[in-house]
Amino acid sequence: MLLSSRLLGFVFCALVIKCCSGNKAKPKRGSSCKTCSLCPPRIDDGFFSLRYKPQSQQLQDIADTCIKVGDCSAAKDSKYRTYDETCNNLRFPMWGVTNSALVRLLQPKYSDGVSKHRKAQDGSDLPNARLVRTTVLKDKMVKDKKVSYLFSVFAQYISHDTARTSQAAANFTSCCNGNKWPGQVPVNCTSTRIPDNDPFYKKFGVTCQGRIRSLTTDDFGCPLRPHQHVIPVTHFIDQSLIYGQNKQDMEKFKGKNGLLQVSEIDKRIFPKSNANPQAVCDIRQGDRGICFDAGDPRPNQNPPFTALVTIFVRFHNDFAKKLLKLNPKMSADDVFEETRRVMIAVEHFIVRKEWLHLLIGREFMIQAILNYTNIDYDNNYNEFVNPSTLNEFMNGAYRGGHSTIIDKLNIHSQGKTQAMVLNDWLNRPQFAVDNFDPILKSVCTTQMPKQDIHGSFAMNNLFFRRTRPFGLDLETTSIERDREAGFAGFCDYMETLLGEPKINSWNDLKRYFTQETIGNMRKVYKHWRDVDMYVGGVSECPVGTSMFGKLFTAIIADQFKRWLLGDRHSPTFKDGPGKFTKAQLKQLNKITMSYLLCKYGDKLDHVPSKPFEINSGDLSNPFIEDDTPESTSEELTSEERLQSQSSSSENESDTSDLNSEEPDESESSDDENDDRSKKVVCKDLPDIDMTPWKL
Repeated sequence: MLLSSRLLGFVFCALVIKCCSGNKAKPKRGSSCKTCSLCPPRIDDGFFSLRYKPQSQQLQDIADTCIKVGDCSAAKDSKYRTYDETCNNLRFPMWGVTNSALVRLLQPKYSDGVSKHRKAQDGSDLPNARLVRTTVLKDKMVKDKKVSYLFSVFAQYISHDTARTSQAAANFTSCCNGNKWPGQVPVNCTSTRIPDNDPFYKKFGVTCQGRIRSLTTDDFGCPLRPHQHVIPVTHFIDQSLIYGQNKQDMEKFKGKNGLLQVSEIDKRIFPKSNANPQAVCDIRQGDRGICFDAGDPRPNQNPPFTALVTIFVRFHNDFAKKLLKLNPKMSADDVFEETRRVMIAVEHFIVRKEWLHLLIGREFMIQAILNYTNIDYDNNYNEFVNPSTLNEFMNGAYRGGHSTIIDKLNIHSQGKTQAMVLNDWLNRPQFAVDNFDPILKSVCTTQMPKQDIHGSFAMNNLFFRRTRPFGLDLETTSIERDREAGFAGFCDYMETLLGEPKINSWNDLKRYFTQETIGNMRKVYKHWRDVDMYVGGVSECPVGTSMFGKLFTAIIADQFKRWLLGDRHSPTFKDGPGKFTKAQLKQLNKITMSYLLCKYGDKLDHVPSKPFEINSGDLSNPFIEDDTPESTSEELTSEERLQSQSSSSENESDTSDLNSEEPDESESSDDENDDRSKKVVCKDLPDIDMTPWKL
């Protein structure tokens, strides 16, 4: 009997190992192989507060010599920050300015010490990026039970405010030979070869995905070894996506009487019209030719994002009008600057009190000294904290948020529902204009796709497809950005940056990943130390109440610490030149995301009191119209037809939750979430009191 029990145990373990290694068809629900997809217990063991250790400050600031800043005496006492952020830090006036380099947490691992991709442990090339994506980061969509899609839209807003890839001079269409792999990749292109047997692209004969390399300080006449990448935006949370990256940009958008230039469509206010819509937007036959311009060139990227940009543009002009009415003798320049200062403060406050804790958890906000009250003054500003955007954040951790991008959004309006397929409306802002309030309603009441190892079929095969039957793979691009940035492997980051125990085998990775993930990694990576930082980071099981695992939680916490503690113009810094009065702070704290939606939507009746959060107990959120139809059209979208025709069932979208045996987060008794289902009645919402701004 003992022998037979041992034999049965051996057989069970063998089956689990076989299942977890991916050598077996997907088991039926309830089978033993489900254990493969369960995360190991993850706790905060002090990896950020006690062991987090980036490289020396000297190595982090290696690109400082590339930026020359003149006299800062005029900026020293000005309560208004410069548009390119020069002299934000008076001791290090070059930190975080437009066209400056990203900061690195660890030294890159370029194979030539300069710019060539990292090699595998055996000296060969790392595995094909598209193959890694389809094997490890599979197409699947699991909905988050607590967070609305507005969370993801605002995350994009922060991204466009603080980071943008600047591309070298190259013709994108020349990076591939049509859709085929070229005999030789052109200079300045970093294209991805698509395997001939790719489960999706093979039916279209596509063997190449084009990409252009990022600019480095070398391109600006400041050669550094290894390469240091430059971004063409300010590194601060400063609404630069509205106002621009320098004073010249600002002058393009500044209107009369302190207002922003805007366009009026159907008697409603939208961002300024773009002077060259055919070159910037995807204008198709029958479209209205709508295309917008803003401080960052991406306001048209997708309808929900365009709607959010519009909300802030409307806010600027409304506040500026009220300020000028209160102070008729105030100059137009002062009205504009004061309104911009208020806009930036509101963005900071929404990040601090409504959004960031959902991303990384309150415990890590506290460890990063980000637990602001927003009403009291603080002494958190530190002139030795470099506020620059991190390479590992922009090209690593924050790109993990791509799994939260939805493939389609159901738009409810006047008793009807239509599916807005995101890929059909990229760079086509007309949909946002025609469906402004319904979009705002939908993003507040739609569950965001979960932050996890997966991404949608649409983003990973059809991104920016326009009218073609195929598009780009966003996650393959993320893997390629990791390699272009020269990041060390996942194991190096865990050991060196986080002080984790030495990883000596695939088995040691069980501390961070599910067995299924490790099995899939072993199919493409020859050695555990070959695993890309991005692939490991986005695959890591969540820790604490963060959406991410240890590595990406630490990088994101560090980044927001830099942005908020390294900003001399922080709205609550007690010695800051841009400090608001107590009375002003009280009013600014009333300008929540729900306030902005109510006041600057078209005609919204009510909004959720916490619009970034879903009412977990009742998905029929009171914000949804009562006359929402029972069902939507049964006709498949073009994306769904393509997906259903995919030859690989592994790559199909799935709404089942791999971790369904985990406790239901919706049953949380956290008192702080008790009012998620409450709504704000817009007509009863008073305007803020402008009296504190009376001169």
